[in-house]
Amino acid sequence: MTTLTLQLELPDNFVISEHEAKMMFAAKLYDEGKLTAGKAAAMVGISKRDFLWEVPQYGIRYYADVTPEDLKREFEFACGFNRCQEETPVQENKHDNVVS
Repeated sequence: MTTLTLQLELPDNFVISEHEAKMMFAAKLYDEGKLTAGKAAAMVGISKRDFLWEVPQYGIRYYADVTPEDLKREFEFACGFNRCQEETPVQENKHDNVVS
C-alpha cells in the first residue's frame, strides 16, 4: 500500500476529529469508485462492516460494491442475532406487577 501523508491548515474554529477527516476522505474516494469499501475501511482503520455502517452519514450510498454474498452474509448475521435475542429469556422484575 502506498503511503501519502497530508497536512492541512484549518481555521482555528474548525473542529474535526482525525477519524471524521479520514472517513470524509475515504467516503469520497469510495463514492468515486477509486477505493473499494474494504480498502476505504482499511484506510480509516476500521472494519468493512463499520465503514459501510458509517458511510451513509457522509451522503454516500454503499451498495455499489456489495456483492449478493455480502448481503446474504449480513442477512444471516441479522437473523442469527434476532434468534439469539428471542432465545434469551427476559428476567421479570419483581416490582412489575406491584400497584402503587
